[in-house]
Amino acid sequence: MAEDINGGFFSGYIPRDARFVTGGSGKPFIGLTIGADAGYKDRESGEWVKRNHWVDFIYRIDSEKLAAALVEGRRVRVRYHLESSTKEVDGQKRTTIYHVIDELDFLRSNKPEGDGAEKQTNTRQRATSTSTSTRSRRPAPASAADDGEFEEDIWNQ
Repeated sequence: MAEDINGGFFSGYIPRDARFVTGGSGKPFIGLTIGADAGYKDRESGEWVKRNHWVDFIYRIDSEKLAAALVEGRRVRVRYHLESSTKEVDGQKRTTIYHVIDELDFLRSNKPEGDGAEKQTNTRQRATSTSTSTRSRRPAPASAADDGEFEEDIWNQ
């Protein structure tokens, strides 16, 4: 019997600084957007067309220090699961899907500064006791839909 898959891995770069937010239930979390580049070859012109994919994540962790380390340009990899929340708006039910981070890795970038080079490698930084470059693990929490934790739209603030 096959198991259902509710999540996965995503890696990329942070296009804007993360936000440390207190949700509607008073519980703190980090709001984070991760971008990844992809592309395809246009059949008509033969040119490669670059596309960006932006995914919003929520990380239920009470750490302003970690949020401060999640800055624009930093490369990360996350393991996440999906959660949903349904509420009624103008008499209609609206469902929102959340990407909730279970695990976060900081990745090292070998991109030379200032020359616009695109080469980057996905090697994990070594965790040290004096650095915020740590692998952060957290067990899967209870559903966000249970307590209205994510009522605000943190990405439009």
